[in-house]
Amino acid sequence: VTVGMQNNGLVFMNDEPDFDTFHECNKLKFPPAGSYITPPHKGTAFKFKDYAPAIFRRLREVFHIDTADYLVALCNTQADGHNALRIMGTPGKSGSLFFFSNDMRFIVKTLPKREALLLREILPQYFQHVKQNPGTYLPRFYGLHRWKPEYGRNVRFVVMNNVFATNLAIHRRFDLKGSTLGRNASASDKAKGYRCILKDNDLMDSGFRLKLGQERKKAFLDQIRSDCHLLMSLKIMDYSLLVGVHMREHGNHTKSGPEDHAIPTMHRPPSGIDHLDGPEDMEIGNPGVYNPHGVEGISDTDENSYVGERYFVGIIDILMLYTRRKKLERIWKTTMEGDGASSQPPAKYAIRFCKFLEGITE
Repeated sequence: VTVGMQNNGLVFMNDEPDFDTFHECNKLKFPPAGSYITPPHKGTAFKFKDYAPAIFRRLREVFHIDTADYLVALCNTQADGHNALRIMGTPGKSGSLFFFSNDMRFIVKTLPKREALLLREILPQYFQHVKQNPGTYLPRFYGLHRWKPEYGRNVRFVVMNNVFATNLAIHRRFDLKGSTLGRNASASDKAKGYRCILKDNDLMDSGFRLKLGQERKKAFLDQIRSDCHLLMSLKIMDYSLLVGVHMREHGNHTKSGPEDHAIPTMHRPPSGIDHLDGPEDMEIGNPGVYNPHGVEGISDTDENSYVGERYFVGIIDILMLYTRRKKLERIWKTTMEGDGASSQPPAKYAIRFCKFLEGITE
């Protein structure tokens, strides 16, 4: 990654990239002995491909990602293992692996070929949307790469933001699609306590609401609708809103099993407010734009009244097209189990998604 960033083209803040810039690929070979641009290493020879490097460099600028911090977080593993990436315990349903940078700000996710191709295909529209909506709740993509060992398979991976990049304990987690069919966490998942990712029906049963106040609710929903309009135009569906809730009454303790225990701080607090305790000192946050430090919950009747909750929110899993397989899945589930299936045409999915979020926001 470091070598690729040192040998790619540049798109500056006021430049308008041309067609070729979005389809540029930098290929590098890494022999064990090194070369005039690659360092020596102890592993077997491998090839590395950097997709649209100038575009992703520009996106990192828009997202205010410092290049030095980015490289230190991802590419500064020490001989003793310090600063190494951390792997998530279980892969996602797609079989993708997830790694976290040591400071927990970045996620490295392996992608199947179809998702990598889709990201490259939608990159021009995504780039324009981000320029016009720097506060977007869409995933923040920082780089797309491919690694291939000499006698192995291609491994494609994307680097993106971690919605829960905070040292505050996350006491409730929701993955919301706006659908009802099968949208319950299993009993085994719920046994994980605060580590469980709850779903739409669980949220409705609990009576939980995002408490933003009327003006902040409108700003939040306006940005969500703008993001969904882009996804709808790209024929993308099956995305989710990931919501994390820090409940101040529980402090920085969570419960992952039958016994309570403190979750250790994963990293230094980012610049901002994560390390503060009192609502009177805490920045309220503007939900009309994505905020990595979260937004404070307030009463819908008194904007000066804090409810003791802080929300970390972002849209995830946007690399799924409404394909023939998804159409058949919708027909089958609707026929066998009734309405409410997650798989829907992009326009209907976006409308249902936004309507559901409007209903759970106060």
